[in-house]
Amino acid sequence: MAAILQPLGPGRQISVDRAVVLIGRSNDCDVILETSTRISRIHCAIVQVNNEYFIRDLGSMNGVWCGGERVLRDLKLENGLEISIGDLRYLFIDNAVAQRSSPPVAQAGGQIPPIRAVQILPGSGVSLDESSDADTIRDQRMAAPSSDARFQSSDQAEQLDEVEVIDDLEVIDDEPDIRLKP
Repeated sequence: MAAILQPLGPGRQISVDRAVVLIGRSNDCDVILETSTRISRIHCAIVQVNNEYFIRDLGSMNGVWCGGERVLRDLKLENGLEISIGDLRYLFIDNAVAQRSSPPVAQAGGQIPPIRAVQILPGSGVSLDESSDADTIRDQRMAAPSSDARFQSSDQAEQLDEVEVIDDLEVIDDEPDIRLKP
């Protein structure tokens, strides 16, 4: 297990055990949170890019919060960071970081236990840009090969910050409205 969201109150622990973890009330989500009415059907996604984790609100009504501020873009999750999904509070724990930073504990007899190697696999081929929503992420994940696919470059995480947000979009329909009569 590479990372977890540990609840700071009611709720259950969330394992981040794949490249994209969808969180919400819908059966289409990887993690279904039914304990709160402030969780949207498809609330947010946690995305693993190489050895880093990001959380993105997917247009939820009650948002994703960190430090009293609403997350409007992707937020890089750091070990020990407290976040709120709707009204549920969690502590992000990156087990790989925790294992590197905690000293080994001696077993009975004074021997130090062997240290297990942890390999964190980067991504599953899911691309994430500013226009990604829950349906796009789910469709990309379904279409991604089930083999050990990898991101093409480590610069993809940096591209998250380089995306321009389009606030106003006008749709022009040049085609006449053609309807078949019953």
